[in-house]
Amino acid sequence: MTPKEAFKIGFLEKCAEDGLSNEEIVKRIRNSKMLVKLAYGGPGAVDDAAQGLFDLSSNIFNKVWPLILAGPPLLGAAGGYTLAQARGDTYDKDEAKTREVIGTYQQAISRLRALKKKQQEQQTRRSGR
Repeated sequence: MTPKEAFKIGFLEKCAEDGLSNEEIVKRIRNSKMLVKLAYGGPGAVDDAAQGLFDLSSNIFNKVWPLILAGPPLLGAAGGYTLAQARGDTYDKDEAKTREVIGTYQQAISRLRALKKKQQEQQTRRSGR
């Protein structure tokens, strides 16, 4: 076995140990080629390195941007849940129904008071004429 073949076998064994998929192995090979070109110089080494860094950054951004977009709402929800738990603002369904009924009664009472006030104003106008 030549040193070149031994290197290839070792490289692939390391990729298998890391549990990389075929696409990830190809990316690692491309990155390795870029590093070799940088180390040994050669025509276009800097351009290839810049292109490799650009590709790497765009791949990272493509994987991270959903987390960037989803992060604030998830953090807000987690913070709200934590605050509610700390304050003890949780209640069961029966309590929620009771609060809804109380709110409905309060609205009805305020409407009746407004109606009564309006009727009293109309009576004072009629008696004042």
